[in-house]
Amino acid sequence: MIQLSKGQIKSIAGDIEMGMKCYCNLDTSEIITLPDFDNNSHVEEELWEKDIKRLNDNFHRYITIEGMSSHKSFKVMMEFVDSIADQKLRERLIYMMDKPHPFRNFKNEITDSFNYLEKWNKFKEDKTIEWVESQINEYNSIHKSEG
Repeated sequence: MIQLSKGQIKSIAGDIEMGMKCYCNLDTSEIITLPDFDNNSHVEEELWEKDIKRLNDNFHRYITIEGMSSHKSFKVMMEFVDSIADQKLRERLIYMMDKPHPFRNFKNEITDSFNYLEKWNKFKEDKTIEWVESQINEYNSIHKSEG
């Protein structure tokens, strides 16, 4: 069974929001965080050599904590838009999300709406924490009879 502190979960959520990959040791709950080398050719693997070796030597003892899919991330954005009281902003965001590059459009629009930027960042953080917790709970639920 995986047991992580609230601090660990918040840290993992922040790391996956930045595009990192997180791995949790099933025995110790130690977290290894690595760049997504597949999607980031500018990162030098040599800088992460110790963690990569530790992970590869015991890969079967780690689970990967995944970031949200783009589909799930889009749903989170829509949930936030639905919660906005400012009708004009809500309509602008919906319009921008209907165009090509909805994530970039949303980010640009919400950044221009400073009053809602902080609310969006908190909302997204909370949803990402819930996402991480759901993966841990799912793993624990599936494997609870093994412990």
